[in-house]
Amino acid sequence: MLKFAVCGQALAVMQPVVAADTIDYLEATFMFSSDWDGAVKVAHFRQGNNVYNVSLVDDKIRKEDHLNLSAGRWWVSVHGNVGDSRITTQEKPLVVEKSGVLEGEPLPDLPLTTAEKLTNEVAALREDVPDPEGVAEDWVLTPGGWQPQKDGLGLPTPTAEDAGKVPVVKEDGSGYALGNKVELIKSITIGDDAEEANALTIDADEDGNPFELVYARLQSYFPKYTGTSEIPKYSYTMVNGYTYGSIYPAVYTSGFPVVSNAQPRSSIYVMDTRGPQLYEYGFRVNTSSEIFGGHHSDSRMFYRGPENLEYFSPITSIGGTNMLIYPGCKFELWGVRR
Repeated sequence: MLKFAVCGQALAVMQPVVAADTIDYLEATFMFSSDWDGAVKVAHFRQGNNVYNVSLVDDKIRKEDHLNLSAGRWWVSVHGNVGDSRITTQEKPLVVEKSGVLEGEPLPDLPLTTAEKLTNEVAALREDVPDPEGVAEDWVLTPGGWQPQKDGLGLPTPTAEDAGKVPVVKEDGSGYALGNKVELIKSITIGDDAEEANALTIDADEDGNPFELVYARLQSYFPKYTGTSEIPKYSYTMVNGYTYGSIYPAVYTSGFPVVSNAQPRSSIYVMDTRGPQLYEYGFRVNTSSEIFGGHHSDSRMFYRGPENLEYFSPITSIGGTNMLIYPGCKFELWGVRR
C-alpha cells in the first residue's frame, strides 16, 4: 500500500516498491494535519501531460478507484476544498518500476477506465526503458562527466558540449535525457590576513546570486594548523539551515575532518536529491593535497527516505558549524542547478 503524509502544504511520499502493469491492485492511504480537517480532498497523479485525479474517501484510495500506473516517474499532489477556501500541496515524485514479463494466459479484457487509457498512451511511447535506478549499470562517470556505456538509452553519443552533464530520467518515464551540467557554483580561499571563524555558509554563487541545486558537492581543504585556538573535536554539516536536531543532514559529524597541527586534511560532502530517496556521502582525507585529494581516511554513505526531500530539495545553502576556519583554507561548491 502507498502511504502519504501531509503536514500543511508539505507532502511526504513513504514509498514501497511499486511495479507497473497491475490492474486494480494499488491502494493508498493519506495522513493529514489538522489544517485539512473538514476538507474535500483530491489526489493528483501526473506523468507528463497526463493527469489522474481521484477523490479521497476516508483519506484513502481503494482498489476500485483503478490506480493503475505505468512505469516511470509520476508526480503526486493533493488539494482540498473547505467552502470557498482551497489548500494545496507541493508535488513530490513517485517512481514506478518496470514489471517483469507477463507469461501464461492473456489478462482478461476489461473496460478501460480513463486512468488506464492514459496509462496505455504513455506506455505506447516507451520502447525499452531502463529502470531509473539502473543508472550505475548504463552509465560510467568519467573526468568529462557521465557517459553512456551502451546503446539503447535513446540518447546520442555525448559531444564535447555535453561534458559534465548528468543522466536524468525523463519526467514521462520514457528514457533518459542529459540534465544540467555539474558546474562550479562558488570557490572560497581564506586570505592570509583573515581572522579565524567557526562557521561556513555558502548561499550565493560566484556572481552573488542565490542558487537552487538538486545536487551539491562541497570540497574542503584545511592546511596544517599553526594557530593557538582549540581544535574542535566535531564539526557539523549544514544544509538549508539544518545542522543537527530533529531535522539534520545524515552526514552531520562526518562532513569535515578534524583539523591537524601535523598535516593538511580535506573532505568531500555530497547531497543528491534527484532520485526517489535522499542520498548523502561524506569522504574525509588525511595527508591531503591542495587539490582536495590524498590518502583515504574514512567515509560515510546514507540513503534516506523520500520524506527528507521536502527539507533539502532544492539545496539553497550549504556549509558547517562548530568549525575552525583559518588562513589557507579552501572551499569549492560544485552542483547541478534545478
